[in-house]
Amino acid sequence: MLIDPWLRPLRRAGIQSVARVAIVFAVLPGIGPARGAEQAAPGQAAMPAYPLKVSGNGRYLVDQKNAPFLIAGESPQALLVNLSEEQAEAFFANRQGHGFNTLWINLLCKPYTGGRPDGSTYDGIVPFTTADDLATPNPAYFDRCDRMVQLAASHGLLVMLDPIETGDFLKVMTQNGPAKCREFGRYVGGRYQGFDNLLWLHGNNYQKWRDPANDAAVTAVARGIKDKDARHLHTIELDFEVSGSLDDPNWAPIIGLCASYTYYPTYTQVLKDYNRSNFMPVCLIESDYEFERESTPATLRRQEYWANLSGATGQMYGNGFTWPFKAGWKTNLDTPGAIQMAYVKALLEARAWFRPGSRPGTQGGDGRIRDVRRHDDGGQSFQHDQRLCHGGAHAGRESGAGLSADVPAHHGGSDAVARAGRGAMV
Repeated sequence: MLIDPWLRPLRRAGIQSVARVAIVFAVLPGIGPARGAEQAAPGQAAMPAYPLKVSGNGRYLVDQKNAPFLIAGESPQALLVNLSEEQAEAFFANRQGHGFNTLWINLLCKPYTGGRPDGSTYDGIVPFTTADDLATPNPAYFDRCDRMVQLAASHGLLVMLDPIETGDFLKVMTQNGPAKCREFGRYVGGRYQGFDNLLWLHGNNYQKWRDPANDAAVTAVARGIKDKDARHLHTIELDFEVSGSLDDPNWAPIIGLCASYTYYPTYTQVLKDYNRSNFMPVCLIESDYEFERESTPATLRRQEYWANLSGATGQMYGNGFTWPFKAGWKTNLDTPGAIQMAYVKALLEARAWFRPGSRPGTQGGDGRIRDVRRHDDGGQSFQHDQRLCHGGAHAGRESGAGLSADVPAHHGGSDAVARAGRGAMV
């Protein structure tokens, strides 16, 4: 089989990325396997035992062997319609090499998420035999999707699969009505209930969820899926610029993961969701993407550390080239944002990140977040001082066992990446 010339260096880049993670473990003093979680050597990590479930204390995700699962996600939303299977396999290998373990993929795509007006794949396969009629799924389209999800599984990747995103398809859902939406949910639920590496993601810039007619249609899809598939967790992304899944009470009995969505300092929404009385595991589902909204590598680092040190069971990264797979995406894979994700993941997974030693988010009298901590039972802790002032060089610190990790401040502070031990980059 002929291979596109760009695929070979892409696969090599994935291998080199695994080596970077191994270097992180080699240079950080005091880093060892997290107590309570089995971990293999970098580059030889054991595949998670999917599907995921909620931990006993309701605070984080675990696999079927109860190993804690820290989401390190990428958001290639238009992959199913814009990539061939060969290209997808190479992309999965590259992302696995960078330490990603989760992918947000849309089952259906139109222009809002990088697709075509008729929702077709790059080679002309449409999702429905009658346009926008949810009762007429095209088997050829969904067969392609099946193979893509299976390819992701071969790389140990969890797929957050959005069955019918709300950017382009909300109008389609309301036109079809709740009954047809529920039947479509049953169709995809029955089709994918046997795929282990799956977590259902609903919504996507779901700005109009407060309209009962809209929510009746969208929840009908989710309930239809649950009619056929009781194995997989659900979550939903609501509206920008800031929201949490549980803002909409209609979704509380459906989901098992709360998605925090914010373009503000990420710890604020994550802590809000973490501290809810009806709490469940929290994931930062979306914030600034690399190459969008004037984000910088420092912006992305702040988002990652703020979310993960505020009680999240992980977070999703996005790339302005790879979410729609626009021109130039092949040369914008091994970017600073992707590379540093491996450092974040390596630092946290080497410790019992899932065991909070104190309630995340201590607030001072002025209501500002002063620190966020996670402890393991070996005397180490992460602490992040969140002082929302300009010009300050405030940073988070991890202390204990000879390790000190500095996390950059939000406004005008240090742009240095987190540092551990004697200046090792993480």
